[in-house]
Amino acid sequence: MDWWTWADLAPGALVVLLGTGLFAALRRWFDPLPGRVAAVFAGVLFLLFAPVLFGGFVLLPLDMLAGMPPWHGLPGNPLGVNALQWDNVMQGTPGLAIVREATAAGEWPLWNAFSAAGMPLLGDPQPQPLQPFALLTRVLPLHQAPGAIAALRVLATLVFAFLFFRRQGAGELPALAGSLALGLGAWTLHWLGWHETSVSAALAAVLYGLALTADRGRRRDFVFLGASVFTLLTAGHPETILYGVLAGGAFALARLLDRSGRTHRERLALAGRWLACGAAAFALAAPVVLPVAEYLPQMIRHLQVEAGQAAVRAEGPWAGWRTPEERQASLDGMEKRLVATVAPGAFGDWLHRPYWGFDNPNEDTTGYVGTAALLAALLALWPARRRLPQERLFLGMAWVSLAVVARPPGLLYVLESLPGLSHSASRHHRLLLLLAFATAYLAAAVLERVRANGQRREDQRGESWQGPPAPVVGIVALGLGGLLAWAFAAHPNPQDPSALAALRTAWLTVQLLTLAIATACLLAARRRPATLRKKPPSGAPRSPAALETTAEPARADVAAETPATARLAFAVFAATVAVELLAFHLPLHPPAVPRLFYPETEEVRFLQERLGGPGRPGGYQRFAGVGATFFAMTPAVRGLPDARHSGPTLPAPYHHLVGPLRGGIDDWGELFHVHGSPLYDLLAVRYLLTWPHVALPPPAREVLRTPRSVIWERPGALPLLYLPRAAAHPRGRDWRQWLLDHPRYRRRSLVEWIPGDAPAWQAQRPWASRIHRIRVDRARAWAEVELAEPRLLASSLYQDSRWRVLVDGEVVPPLLVNGPFVGAWLPAGRYRVELIYRPASFVAGCALAGLGVLALLLAAVPPPRQMRAR
Repeated sequence: MDWWTWADLAPGALVVLLGTGLFAALRRWFDPLPGRVAAVFAGVLFLLFAPVLFGGFVLLPLDMLAGMPPWHGLPGNPLGVNALQWDNVMQGTPGLAIVREATAAGEWPLWNAFSAAGMPLLGDPQPQPLQPFALLTRVLPLHQAPGAIAALRVLATLVFAFLFFRRQGAGELPALAGSLALGLGAWTLHWLGWHETSVSAALAAVLYGLALTADRGRRRDFVFLGASVFTLLTAGHPETILYGVLAGGAFALARLLDRSGRTHRERLALAGRWLACGAAAFALAAPVVLPVAEYLPQMIRHLQVEAGQAAVRAEGPWAGWRTPEERQASLDGMEKRLVATVAPGAFGDWLHRPYWGFDNPNEDTTGYVGTAALLAALLALWPARRRLPQERLFLGMAWVSLAVVARPPGLLYVLESLPGLSHSASRHHRLLLLLAFATAYLAAAVLERVRANGQRREDQRGESWQGPPAPVVGIVALGLGGLLAWAFAAHPNPQDPSALAALRTAWLTVQLLTLAIATACLLAARRRPATLRKKPPSGAPRSPAALETTAEPARADVAAETPATARLAFAVFAATVAVELLAFHLPLHPPAVPRLFYPETEEVRFLQERLGGPGRPGGYQRFAGVGATFFAMTPAVRGLPDARHSGPTLPAPYHHLVGPLRGGIDDWGELFHVHGSPLYDLLAVRYLLTWPHVALPPPAREVLRTPRSVIWERPGALPLLYLPRAAAHPRGRDWRQWLLDHPRYRRRSLVEWIPGDAPAWQAQRPWASRIHRIRVDRARAWAEVELAEPRLLASSLYQDSRWRVLVDGEVVPPLLVNGPFVGAWLPAGRYRVELIYRPASFVAGCALAGLGVLALLLAAVPPPRQMRAR
């Protein structure tokens, strides 16, 4: 660790500071977090993130960069790499870097000028600039931010899940076990670098806020609920956010309909205040939410989802179940998806070793929250007269999630026909979030019933809390053990049954051992004390149902009421949950050494000097990698404009335009395999980066050669803004084919409208007009022009219908040029032409945010004493 400095303590110091502030705020204004529980959470975070919070390591699979130029051949990461986390290197961190670059310049992050032909940045749901976890880590250097963001996500999930379970009436140790199951479960730690983990943390906070406002209803409680809803809406993954909103709405409706002693007027008042909180949160998030909603239909993922949805509707409800072969394949897929939620290790390793499940571990196994929690959740199926509030809601949520994941005949057809739920890129597999949350809640509820049964507690109606009988616990444990044994024995690698046999045996052993310890803990905890304690006085609340209507949270456990043996059993149960999940998930995120964080090699420095980037001199042309070189979007970390883009948020028109450059390979990585296409001229690509053994024909010339790569200059590349000599109207022709048939774009361009509705246009004196001093900023491009006659202005900036063209401050109508690019007809004269990106949805979102801030200020200011007295 020769790279370590005192500055490497900054991420840990920030997490400790924010965690301490959260601990103090909860103790001062909300429900206090017990010190021993806070110590457990701190220890868990230390085990998970100590190298990246205090050791100077980076929480990214940076070793993947060493496989391609210009970083090919650099020493790799000695700690290994998780290839499933590649999105965090290629999309997450570059998006965060682009947002930081814009905000550091004092501008709104409206436009991404570093990827493809430019694309909306505020409308891109991935790099969400208003996401609270990213905002809280803004003070850290870029390479330290991923570790701090991940730690804050896990901390928020643990804390608010614990407080929610306590508010629902669970004791301290049952709530601790449930929160550890959720916070250390596969959903949280598999999706750690993605926005899905932000959704789970925000959902826990929203549910806690709903329970808090329903129980107590102070003004600060509603403020907390609004902040939680804002965090959920800005989490960054629309599909998972939708499921979180639906879960929160279902819980709110259940709280309104429960038997809490409220009158109809009180229920309506509470519902109105909840809606007001949601409306205020939506208004504050509108500057981000509205641009995302506006840009979603243009994404390549949206078009692919619509194509899949149309195929499902066309095939009918019995698609995949008609022939015996289809039925067998569908049953095999159903079996794999369900087994992966119970025995995630049955299908191999989720790192770099073979995996033979249905899809990949991030998609298949993220509903798993541990064998101990699963055992307790299965016991919730045993009939019980007395349950925790809304326990049946979460039981139904678990069943619905399992049904959707299993995809029985006709269900997918029904879901694809429902408005709002039909556009699911994962075929609704993100519902595993609700399965994980429901399993953790049911585990905490069963543990609380076992603890209450051991104390012979009764509610106000005289009904006893009944935990599952000992024979039932034993039968369910044996059944679960048999299921685990079958899951591992019946699902070996179909190509090599002996593959990973030792590893799978070890995983099965850990799960069975966990099952045995959890069963013993449940049997020990349900024993009743020899001496019964005095019952509470008449009229005092004696159950969580009675306590939840009081001003204070439900204190279901008191140390003096719980036998020492039961307390020890619950503590061991919670420790078992944590140990098993940590054993499975600690290897998921091997930290990387900081020297691998997008190194500045000779090639990178050369391109930085020649291209500059948006906002710097020379930033009016781009570069591109040919072949498997320089992962798309990664150059943005070093401020290099790249003509490629990685990810499903790429604009579909641009994806279709560069199809010939991909060499027939249709993917989201946008790897360019063709190096001689004239489309590079249209895209303003001046430099190409290739492997050392690749030779490009003239007019490309070699300008830099290293042992890792070669950089070629293309002198024919057009600038970002230029003046074509002629223009043609497509007249119903395919614009993509027209661009391939007419490669000299400076001589003639394709335009959607010509003055006078003429089929073509030709400049009379093309040499008498010129454009110079071209500059490109983050959401603006401008140049000085001298035109002897009206001319067509063309560009290689993607037009999403939000670019405005100004001539000396006067607006001129924009139009599409060469397919998806922005252009305009300019009048004769000498003036300054500007292209400014201003989405109307952002303006509307800012107006809504202003109204939301005004409403919050009015709600936060208490009325004068005279008015209050009246």
